[in-house]
Amino acid sequence: MTDLLKRAFDAASKLPPSDQDALAAAILAKVAVDGLWDASFARQPAALERLADEALTEHRLGRNQSPRPRSALTSHTTERFRKAFAGLPAQVQQQAR
Repeated sequence: MTDLLKRAFDAASKLPPSDQDALAAAILAKVAVDGLWDASFARQPAALERLADEALTEHRLGRNQSPRPRSALTSHTTERFRKAFAGLPAQVQQQAR
């Protein structure tokens, strides 16, 4: 575990239990999603290349739209994570960015 992650967990341990749970849920969801993507592409290595080709074709034909910026995410978990992150000391927030 990195020093920054240790400091983040230490800071998070001082949050109210509901905020700790929200932060934990966000971290676990992120890890799970990353693992699912990795496993999926490991089983079908050509899938990522196929998706990239499709995206490039859509782009060339002008049929794609810009993705929503990450800041526009509005899920309940993401919002609770943002609130928990905002409660961390400014120095910790800066180091995490």
